[in-house]
Amino acid sequence: FVTGQIYTEQKADHHMRGQAQGFLVFFTLGLGMFIGAQVAGYVEDRYTPPAAKANFDRVIELNDQVDELKKQPEGSRDQAKINGLETERDQLQMDGLQLMNWQMIWGIPAIASLVVLILFVFTFRDQRVVLDPK
Repeated sequence: FVTGQIYTEQKADHHMRGQAQGFLVFFTLGLGMFIGAQVAGYVEDRYTPPAAKANFDRVIELNDQVDELKKQPEGSRDQAKINGLETERDQLQMDGLQLMNWQMIWGIPAIASLVVLILFVFTFRDQRVVLDPK
């Protein structure tokens, strides 16, 4: 992001720098992040098995139960039950995370980044002005 901003600052006409920077920010931090989040969500969903999703659904239920128990007054609160639910929740969370296909979840974006890098290396041409030293 910073390199793109520096390059834009150097290449944009003085009167257009603000618009050029805004355009860059819109495409990288706006549209780019939106598309990236959508693709990442799809990839994560695709490589999260049903058993892991079931664990995460149960984790949400247990969180709700713990929250309800913690709303009770301090003296009437069943701390042993809260501790048991929290232990079960934490174990289900860990089990669900271990079931996920992390190699694909991280590998697909890494390969996409490599493809973008290769395209950039072969298509980007900076027009530099070389002054004749004579």
